[in-house]
Amino acid sequence: MRKRLMYCIYFIIIGVLLAIGPHTLFAVCEKGEKIMKCWWSAQAEIPIGIMLIVAGIAILAFKSAEIQFGITIMTTALGISAILIPSVLIGGCMKNTMPCQSITFPWIYIIGGITIVVSLFNCISTLKQMKRK
Repeated sequence: MRKRLMYCIYFIIIGVLLAIGPHTLFAVCEKGEKIMKCWWSAQAEIPIGIMLIVAGIAILAFKSAEIQFGITIMTTALGISAILIPSVLIGGCMKNTMPCQSITFPWIYIIGGITIVVSLFNCISTLKQMKRK
């Protein structure tokens, strides 16, 4: 139960960071007359953050190891998606000195990378738990 609670809290915090962070804490470039690609990348991170929040709640709600395993696979994919949006799929401003390239995207890469590592660790742990049963 303690481990599930820990993962629940982690995914909720990370989900909130991904959903609101690119617009507040580590904001992308300011929206002017022209909407930049980085703003769209930040918008695309919102549903990923919401899905991570839902995954965190689901981890706490469902006790089945098989369901936990499925949620963990999903969170791994969400971490990969969080990284791919600014790096490959949508992108951002061309200049490396812009706030999106120097502040926002590195934070998203860190959050996505840690999410992948935590999810894979949980995946291995859940697999071991399933084999014991």
